[in-house]
Amino acid sequence: MKKLIIWIPALVLLVAFIVYESVKPESGVKTAYIDVKKIYAEFNLSKELDAKLKDLQNARTSVLDSLSLVLESYNKRFASTKVNEEDKLNLELAQREFSIKRQRFVEDNETLSNQYQEQILTQLNQYLEDYRKVKRYDYIFGAAGNGSMMAANKAKDITDEVLAYINHRYSGGK
Repeated sequence: MKKLIIWIPALVLLVAFIVYESVKPESGVKTAYIDVKKIYAEFNLSKELDAKLKDLQNARTSVLDSLSLVLESYNKRFASTKVNEEDKLNLELAQREFSIKRQRFVEDNETLSNQYQEQILTQLNQYLEDYRKVKRYDYIFGAAGNGSMMAANKAKDITDEVLAYINHRYSGGK
């Protein structure tokens, strides 16, 4: 009977160890990765802001095209007739306006593009952090194609799942 009392706790410990070993995670750390380029490109906010920027750039290009036509018409008229001082002044003003607007549009486009990128990244990071907490990941790595992650097990790729989550959150879902 004494031998049985000694073996029961040992047997219970052995069974507990076997069960624990069979159900515990591989390393105890839950990790995955995402394709950063795909997430960024297919995030609805990215698409919306990209379309908005393109529309604005097209409108600005139209303004510059109109000014370019004015300059072209001055140049054609000046080629066929004698130029007076008022016409010269108008041409110089038109050239200056074109140059100033073109430079301002380039700078404004770049500034707006940078603001949009920052807005997109801020929102993505927040949604990704929320996703990490909800799904209880310890780490979610980003594979950006720049060598920061050279290779990974495809089974750990959660890009599509994360993309669905962030687009759902962006559209107002929880």
